[in-house]
Formats: sequence, C-alpha cells, structure tokens
Amino acid sequence: MSQIAQVSPRSLARLSLAALAISASLGLNPVSAQRTPAGSLSAAPRAALAAALPDLPESPTASETAGNLRAAAPNAAEAELARGCRDNLLRNGDVSDFTVGGSTNFPPSVVPGWSPSVYTPQVGPTPGFGGARGWLLAWGYGQGGESFQQNVNLPAGTYRLTLATRQHNASTNPTPARYRVAFRNGATPNPWGTPGAATLDSAPMTNATWATQSYTFTTTTATNVMQVNTFNANSTSAVRGRTERVSWMAYDSFCLQKVKPAALRRGMTWTVREVRDRLVNVGNHSGTNAYAGDTPETAVLPLLCILPGNLPVPAGITPDFYHGWSKSQVRLTTPVSGSVMNSQILADGICATQFGQGWRMGEFHDGSGGHSFWAVAGDPSVFAAFKLGTKFWTFINDQNANVWNSVP
Repeated sequence: MSQIAQVSPRSLARLSLAALAISASLGLNPVSAQRTPAGSLSAAPRAALAAALPDLPESPTASETAGNLRAAAPNAAEAELARGCRDNLLRNGDVSDFTVGGSTNFPPSVVPGWSPSVYTPQVGPTPGFGGARGWLLAWGYGQGGESFQQNVNLPAGTYRLTLATRQHNASTNPTPARYRVAFRNGATPNPWGTPGAATLDSAPMTNATWATQSYTFTTTTATNVMQVNTFNANSTSAVRGRTERVSWMAYDSFCLQKVKPAALRRGMTWTVREVRDRLVNVGNHSGTNAYAGDTPETAVLPLLCILPGNLPVPAGITPDFYHGWSKSQVRLTTPVSGSVMNSQILADGICATQFGQGWRMGEFHDGSGGHSFWAVAGDPSVFAAFKLGTKFWTFINDQNANVWNSVP
C-alpha cells in the first residue's frame, strides 16, 4: 500500500512564497487574497500563478507511481445501494471512479462528477472510507484555500447529506480543522466568506481516522451546485507567511438524498350545515371523503361528540336517509390534533372527559342513514359553538377513513 507523504519544510516555504508572490502581483493583502475569476487576471499575474501554484497541493498527497492510474466501480448504482445510499443525487459520491494522470491534482487528474472551484484540490488513490480506493482532499485556512464542487439540480425542499471526513497529516497541521458544505446558485471564489442557500459548517474536528457526518437541511429556493471547502478558526490561521497554519481535510462517501414527507394518515371531517333554534344539522362538506379520509392527522379541529338518546322528532324536521334524526344531543370539543386519536376508544374518551359519562364520538350513521343528521345542540352556550361552516372530526364505522385506520 502506498505511503502518505508529510508536508516538507521546503514545500511549505514554497507555499508561503507563492502566496506572497501572488498577493504582490495582484496588489492585495495576503490575508484577504482569493482566487480571481477566470479571465480577469493580466498576463503577468497569470504567469506568476501558473509558476507558483502547482507545488502547493502536492506535498500531502499519496505518493503513487506517475502515470495513468484508474479505479472505477463496475456498477455505480449497485455500489450506492451496497453502501446504503439509495437514490443518491450526487454522481460518483464514493469517489470510486477517477483517473490519476501526471499528478493527483484535478486537473490534470479526472474525477467524474467533481470539479475544482478554487485552486487545485486532489484525489487520493489509496483506500479511503470503507476500504475502497478513492477520496478527495483540500487545504484551507481562515480566509482561503482550495474548494471543489459538484453540479446538482435541487428544487426547494428537505434533503439529507452524509459524508465521511478526517484530518489529513493532523500531526503537522493545525487542529482543530473544519469544513463547509454549501448549496448555492453558482459556485463562488470565496466560499469561506459567502454562505449558501444552505450552509453546513462542521464542528471543530481533530479525528485522524474517518468519521461519518450527517445533516438534514431545508432550502426554500432551488440550488444548482454543492461546494465544499476546508478551513480552520485558529487565531493565527491567516497565512501571512505562516504556511504551517494551513489545515488539510480528506473527504469521502458523499450521499445526498431527498427527504420524502412523512406519510400521514387522514381522518374524515364534517361541517355545520344548518342551524335552527336549538337544532343543528351536521354532515358532509364539499371535501368530505368517507372512504379514505380527507384531512391530514396533523390538523387541529374540534371533535363531534354525541350523547345517544331517544328524543322525539322536533316539529319542522322531516327525517330521511340523507338527513336523519339522531334522537340525541351533540357538542363540539375544544380543538384537538387528529394524531392523538390512535383508536376509536381514545376518541370516545376525549368526549367523555370533556362532557361526561355516556358521551362518545359522533359517527357517520348516527342519523340512522348517512351523510348528515339532525341533533339537539343544547343550551345557548353549547349552541354558540355550532357556527355555519365549522369543520370538525367525525368517524365512520365501516370504512378505513379515520385517523386511526386510514392508509397513509
């Protein structure tokens, strides 16, 4: 197995000189100097950049024989399933597909799905997280360093990202190190100082062996790039000629998945259709679904309760199958979440608790027919709760349309 080379003083010195040379050529303070967008540098700074940078990322890489080294998963979809990442929204998330050319920088190396966004991050061709060959590497400090990215197509929504990270050469680089994963509309040359639509900053880390991290996040706007960079928050981490303050972080096993909304049960609801003196007609509204339920269990609504009786049909009421007479009193509870009613017994208990023994939840067929029935609303204080259009929970005894038995 290849050995991992340590950062040499000579390489560190060249990094320091390179940073200072670039800053001088751009006329910038070395602390705040960032990569300039392509096409904006004059010929002289471009030449200085080309001459100074190639050595920067090469010191901490694996020393492999130069040439074309390629490792690729035989079937990317199967590999993703095997590592527990179904429907990964990222390409080559486990970095198992790569080609190493003259150096481990990319470019000239190629890592399908991944591209540099600031300077030249690297691909590690040695075993990474889980033992498979292939991982990514980037250095950073307080205000600059390397960054890599992958283009994505994420509508607004909730997502889960997992990845594996470790400090690289932790014995010679400042600890703790940190990283940032940001989801943006377009990559930025300054990911250290620019938050994204979703910005996932790690806690300070000192682990020299691989450890997995997991984040669940929500974006309110669509994003098209995931950008990753290394940084640290040490007080002396700005380069200023102190290249030993640069931290390195290794990355592997990215898994980005859409979080599907939790499947909710639904419950049947009715409404107050008519009020007349102390009488109320309760029944279907335009959205009532007596077969599968119509309202998510997360809704907070009153519960229709009934005290079964044998009251005579009031004058002026002519019952029929669709407008039955319940012979009973009804009341509405204070609003309750449908999710608390995990059984009819529990729902009946809410009625009994609020109104007394004998009260239970109102049912679709309580009028000896279906779809609606008349009932007595009681004294004026009770009657006032039955306003036209008021929506409430009701149950049905021969369909799976209740919050405790509907199909999510």
